[in-house]
Amino acid sequence: MRELSVFIDESGDFGDYCFHSPYYIIAMIFHKQSTDIQYKCFFIEKKHIADSVEAAGKLSKQISNFIRAHYDEFLSFDDVKIYYDKRKNGCKICRLK
Repeated sequence: MRELSVFIDESGDFGDYCFHSPYYIIAMIFHKQSTDIQYKCFFIEKKHIADSVEAAGKLSKQISNFIRAHYDEFLSFDDVKIYYDKRKNGCKICRLK
């Protein structure tokens, strides 16, 4: 059985631009259980973003483009598990298949 684990973590906040926190970053770590580990980071530079709605939209577009580009590869796995920490509320585990 081919299994893929995806670990998702965030860094930053959607607040106003500040020099010590200029980016909002989402990192995804892909662990193909039988082979290797890869990662992909999505980010926005907050000084170019008007509000949290625009920030979420830009990040959503980056992530959806990545998923569409790799969709066939995701479908090749028998099991895809997604681990996401939900911002301090504990670990969330989702299964896609």
